[in-house]
Formats: sequence, structure tokens, C-alpha cells
Amino acid sequence: MAGVDGRVTNVINGGTFTGPVVQGGRVTVSAAEPPWPLQVGVMPAIADAFQDRGLTETVADAAGGGGPVVLCQVLAGMGGVGKTQLAAHHAHSLLEAGSLDLLLWVTASSRQAVRQAYTQAAAQVAGGDPADFDAAPELFLAWLSTTSKRWLVVLDDVQDAGDLARLWPPRRASGQVVVTTRRRDPLWFADGRTQIEVGLFSPAETLAYLRRRLRRWCPAEGDDELAALGEDLGRLPLALAQAASYLIDSARSGMTSSHYREMVRSRRPLAELAPNQLPDDQTSTLAAVLALSLERADLHSLGQATPVLQLASWLDPHGIPDRILTAPSARAFIARQARRAEAAEAADAAGASAPGATGRRLLRFRKARKTRGAHSARSARKAPPLPTPDVSAHRVALVLEILHRLSLADHLPAGPDRSFGLLRVHALVQHAAHDTLGTGLLTSLARTTAFAVREAWPAVETSQALAQALRACTAALHRKAGPHLWADPTGKAAGALLRAGVSLADSGQSAAALQYFEQLGSEAGTHIGFQHPTLLTIRLELARCLGSMGDDPAAIRGLEDVLTDMRRVHGPDHPSTLAAQAALAEQYGKAGDFATATRVYDVVASHLSHTSPSGHDTITSLAKLAHWQGESGRPEAAARALRRLAGFSTAALGEDAPQTLAVSARAAHWLGHAGNPLSAVHTLGSLLVTSRLRLGEQHPYTLALRLDHAHWMGVVGEVGWAIAELEALLPDMRRVLGDDHPDTVRVQFEHAHWLLGSGHDADGARMLSVLATELTAALGARHPHAFEARRHSAHAVGVSGDPRGAAAAFRELHLEWSTALGEDHPRALALWQQFLRWQGEESGLVDAVADHLAHYARVRRVLGMGHPLTTAAHTALRDCQARLNDETKFVVLVVGRKAD
Repeated sequence: MAGVDGRVTNVINGGTFTGPVVQGGRVTVSAAEPPWPLQVGVMPAIADAFQDRGLTETVADAAGGGGPVVLCQVLAGMGGVGKTQLAAHHAHSLLEAGSLDLLLWVTASSRQAVRQAYTQAAAQVAGGDPADFDAAPELFLAWLSTTSKRWLVVLDDVQDAGDLARLWPPRRASGQVVVTTRRRDPLWFADGRTQIEVGLFSPAETLAYLRRRLRRWCPAEGDDELAALGEDLGRLPLALAQAASYLIDSARSGMTSSHYREMVRSRRPLAELAPNQLPDDQTSTLAAVLALSLERADLHSLGQATPVLQLASWLDPHGIPDRILTAPSARAFIARQARRAEAAEAADAAGASAPGATGRRLLRFRKARKTRGAHSARSARKAPPLPTPDVSAHRVALVLEILHRLSLADHLPAGPDRSFGLLRVHALVQHAAHDTLGTGLLTSLARTTAFAVREAWPAVETSQALAQALRACTAALHRKAGPHLWADPTGKAAGALLRAGVSLADSGQSAAALQYFEQLGSEAGTHIGFQHPTLLTIRLELARCLGSMGDDPAAIRGLEDVLTDMRRVHGPDHPSTLAAQAALAEQYGKAGDFATATRVYDVVASHLSHTSPSGHDTITSLAKLAHWQGESGRPEAAARALRRLAGFSTAALGEDAPQTLAVSARAAHWLGHAGNPLSAVHTLGSLLVTSRLRLGEQHPYTLALRLDHAHWMGVVGEVGWAIAELEALLPDMRRVLGDDHPDTVRVQFEHAHWLLGSGHDADGARMLSVLATELTAALGARHPHAFEARRHSAHAVGVSGDPRGAAAAFRELHLEWSTALGEDHPRALALWQQFLRWQGEESGLVDAVADHLAHYARVRRVLGMGHPLTTAAHTALRDCQARLNDETKFVVLVVGRKAD
């Protein structure tokens, strides 16, 4: 063809030529038009029993918006949640609908893999040179920017956002980009990219999937068994698929889901749980997928990620307080393992055989990263230096963030709504980390984890949520590592188990704590011997729980028995022996035997004053001694003793120490009972200001001070203020301490008490009636909380104008407690006193005086003249006699006037 300049010009568009071609002018040759629609790269098949999960439309809507879509998962975030399957389903749907001209599927495991895939695509759609890896990728991206063809680029399993630097497909109305990744770096979601979080299957989706997969091959498996299997596998799609294939493979040999679950629970290596043939064209077992994730995490954390997850593998996957992982024992373990990994890497580099798998992984990955292009090399050069012998809490926090970014865990830092950080780890990630442990490390790591849990427990529980999380982690550790802990010859590894039970009891859950220590004692008896110090401590806590449940005789017998054994095993001056003696004194006081409580506490305080004059236990014992002096009817003496002790505690521990504040508050309490309520209000108000400043608004000591302050404000006549403060205090108590805590219950008693005295008798009585019903149903009639609620409720009935109803209620209470504890128990005697009071409102005064006289004689004989109940009985008798005398004088006067 002649051109405008007379030269011959031809254009060849595709086609095939054989033989010589002679051309005198310019020849332009372009690639043949490919057959549309075109697919480049191998796309996975849609899995058998694919679950829609409601996300396919979300992907389609987001991808259709023209911006890139980044598929990542929420919660655990490890591989296997089905990101690739969702991307494949979206691609298949577009192809089947005829909505695509080009599909490029890239297994984007490295920057080099992405460039190779772009080069291949450029050769097919833009005439690029398939051997030119430098220019062809840019040519392909330029073609995507200008073509009118409809295209979809899927970048599957991208490892690093940097791998896509200058390789992101352009934003085009005719194009879509879908990326799957395990990473959660903020960089992924810049430039208008849409994040779609892909999580685990729901319980319903899990059951539906397993039904469809196993319906033909395992028809005997019921829904309950399948649901339980799904929960044991954490509802992770990849794990469910391979478990189903395993069951199908082994169905003829009698394998059932129960057998498979037992293998999971017993922590058989994940590699042993894989089927002979992987389903759905899968290329990697679950074990391989998770092992690869651990290796990547070790690369980024220089060998510290796996030790962190090894520690976490013993704990509750739903929430691990990060203070466990930053405890001294945990940090020491992480440092040791990191040093071993460093030594193993050095040995590998020198050509020697490496003793540790972590070091081999580190070396392998560092070699791999050298081949990932200049960008990855720059990232590697930015890595922090090798760990020093000491691993700080800050360093562990950085590792937790690395785990979060790599989707191996979900790290929730402390914030306004939570005072502590929390780590959530999928159970199968825990399993994979556990698989990396050698048998020689299992026992020592289990004990190290127990030490870390114990170290993480605060001396004063200021957060109920933290206490619950620590108890859950302890329960998981107990379940997974019990034999390892009991085998510790020092007994220290069981300390976390004991602390969890004490926490349960301190929160007011006495029945649960009682059951816990009963089971713990039975288990300990099979491992360590009846006279072992740990079992003696369990028996001590068990007896305390009995006392908290209101069984005073059983508690006192149990404490006396364990005290005898502790004296024989430890000696009389051992801290454990003195702790048992103090517990016995406390129980005597709660049972109403104030004289014995005071005498025993005096002995304990005397011992402690010689061994630890300014110690915490010494101050506590002296404070308890003063308290029971006050309860025994000597409030002035109690106030004086506590004020002296507050000065001593200030000198020893500091003015703002929680124990100093508590002692000062008790001094104010008894000062008020000694007849000076205004001083009590002033002192408690000052202490409350200090506690708020030093300990915080939500600290248990601050809450307790608010309660005491409100009580005495009501006493001095500020009833309206007290009611308002108690109403505001209750939700704070419930949030921080829980519904069952003694202080939470006491707030409700106080609130009702002041309602009864302020013209709101019906409201107060109704509140107490509901509280008595709820506590009795929840805790049992014998529980002290339920007893106090019923006692207050009976009193409210009388105050509200129904003395006969009050008398009946107190008579019923007396019958229950006298039957359980005996007629002479202080609690039974106090109830009979209240019965006589309200019965006297209905019966004649002559009969009332006779009843009070008989009661006074009995109380004096049983408790002695100095007991407060004796004093109260004597006062009631005198009041009744005075009323009778007044009535008699009135009758005589009236009769005399009539006679006149």
C-alpha cells in the first residue's frame, strides 16, 4: 500500500504467514487479538459444600464500585477462613454471567510472583515480550489503564503490602481488583480500598457445611455431634473441610466425629489430623498453613512470636490478659527461647546441625526474603536488632502487635472501656504453637505459664472483667496442664489454681468457690498427699467458703482441723499457720463469738509483731482485732486502736497506701458507733478525696469509702443525699465488683434502709422483698446474703405497719436457723429477739415482759454479760417493763379518777 510519501507501508494484525515476506517500506506487526473472554492464571475450583455466608454480595458490591477490595478476616485472622474461596466464587460468578473479558488470577506469594503473572498477561493481551520481566509488567498496567475491556485482577494471599508497590492495578470503571491477605496493616486500606472482614463460620453455617459433606458417607453422625466437632475446630473452614475428608476417608474403619474430637482435644499433632487426600484442590494441610504463619511471625519478631504463642497455647483462646504475657516469668521464657533461636540460626549459618526448629525457620525465611526484590530487602533492613538477654514488657507488646498485623491473633490494647489489654488466639493457632514444643519443654513451660498467671494477678482486684479473664485462663491451664502443675515438687505451680478459687470467693460467689475447692482438693489428694502444704491450703480455703455460705459449725471444725495439721507440718510461727489461725478467729467473730475472735486475733497479732512488725499481715491482724473489739460492744476502744494503727500504717506503708486508707476508714466507722457520727462523716469524706486522687474512681477501696460515707451521711440526717449517692453507687459496684460481691449487696441493703426511714416505706419494703427472693433463689436460704436480705425484709414489713407479718417472718427465720445451728447460736438468739419485739406490738405487755425476761436469762447464760446481744436483750426487757409500768400507772390513774 502506497503511503503519502510514496513509500509502501503495511500493517499486519495477527494472522499466520508462511514463506518469505518482501516489503520495501515500513511493516507494523501487532499481536493477534486473543480469544475473549480470557483467563490468565489458575483459579481454584469452588469448594464442595461452599457456604455463601452473606459475603458474596458484599464482595460483588464493593468490587463493582471501581476501587480495589481487600479481603481480610476478623478475629484470629489466620489462613483458612475462606478468603480465597470467596474471591474465586466472585470470579466464577462474573465469568458465568458474561461480565468479564479478562480474568487474571495471581498467587501473589511474593513481588516476583506478581511481576511474573503480569508479564504473562502482558504477552497475551498487549503483545509484551514474555521474557522481559522489567518492561512487561508496566506494559500490562498501562493496558489496564486504557482498555475498554472488562477485567478482574485477583491477587491471592499477598504477604506484604510492599510487594504491590507500583504494581497496584489502576482504578477503572471497567476494572475490578480483589486482594486476599492475612495482613491487617493500615496500608492495605489506604487510597479508597474497601476492607471486607472474613471471619469464621457461624454455628449454623458450620452445621450446614458438615451435613452436606458427611451426609452420604457418615449418615450416623447427628447434629449434636457435628456441632460439637465444629466448635472443637473453632469453626475454621479449612479445618472443617479437612476434618470432613478425614472422616470420609476413615468411615469404613469406624472413625467417628467423637474419635476425631478426642484427637483434637488430646493435642495430637495437626499433621496427624490431615486426610490422605486434601479436598477441593487444596494444596496445603492445615498444619502446613499454620506452620507457615508461625514462621512468618518469627521472621518479623526475630524469633519471639512463637514463644509468645507457646505460652498462650495453655490459656483461654477467647481472651488472654496481656499482663500474663508481660509477667516476669513469661518474659524470661521468651528471652531464653529467642536466645536459643539466635544460637540455632548461627549454627545453621556455620553449617552445623541446628538444635532448634525456630532458628532453622528464621534462617530459611531470611534467605527467602533476599529473593523478594528491592522493596522487601529495604523492609528487611529496617528490622530491629536481635533481642537482648532481657525482653521488656514493651517488647512483648510489640510482638503482640506483630501477631495482630499478621492475623495470628487479635490484640485489643487497653483503652477507655477496658483497663487491660487482651489477646484472642484461635484454638488451632494455639494447637499449632503447641506442636512446636518438644516433649522436654512441655512440663517446664506449663509451670512457667502458671507462674506468669499468678504474677499477673493483682493483689486487689480492681476489675471484675480482668478477674474473670484470669480465672478463665487458669481454668484452661488447669484443664490442659493439670498433671504438669501437680508434679511440681515445690508446689508453687499450683499457686495459680489456688488464686483462682480465692478470686471466686472474694467476688461473692461462695457456692461456686466451695465447689471449686472441693474438686481441687479431691484432685490434689490423688497427686500430692493429704499432709502436703498445698492441700492444707486448699482445706483452709474450703473451710472459709463454708463460713461464707453460713455454715459456721462446719467452718469452725474445718479450720480447727487444718490449724492442727498446719502446726504439725509447718510449726506454730509459720505464715501459713498464722493465716489459718487468723481465719479461725474471723470465723468465730462471724459466728457471734466475739470474745474468742478477739482472743485468737490477739495471739496472731502478737506472733506477727515479732516476725514482721510493719508487714501487711500484721497490720491486717491488728485491724481485725480492733474490729471484733468494736463488735463485742467496745466501739471507743476499737476506734482508739484503729487510729493508732492508722498512724503506724502511714509510717510503714505511706499515707496513700490502700491498707492505710482501709484502716483509717474502719477507725472512722467505730468513731461513729462510739457516738461521734459527724467526725466519721468528716474523716470518710477526706479519705474519699484521697482515694479518688490516688487509686481512682473505680478502685474497690474508693467504692467502699463511698458506701461508708453515704451511710454516715444518712446517720447525721442527710438522708436524701445518702439515697441519691447509693443509687449512683450501685451500678458502679456491679460493674467493678459484680452482682454477688458483699459490698454490692450491702449497697442495696443501705438503700432500702434509708428509704424506710424517709417516708418511702413501701418502696423500701418492696425492694427488700425482691432482693430476698432473688438472693434466696440464687444462693440458697442459708447464705449470709440471703439471710440478711430476709432479715431486713422482715423488719421492713413491721416498719411498714404490719407487726403481725413481721413477727411471723422472724419466727420462720428463727425456726430455720435454730434447727440448723441450735437454739443457743447467736444468730438464732438475735432472731428470737426480733420476733419478741414485733410480737410485743400485738400481745399484752404482761406476756411480753415475761417473754423478754426469759430471753434475757437465756442470752446471759449462753453468751455472758458482756456480749452485745445480752446488752440488747437487757435493753429490750427494760423498755418493755417501762412500758408496762407506764401503762399500769395510767390504769391506776384512770381508775382512781373514776372512783372519785
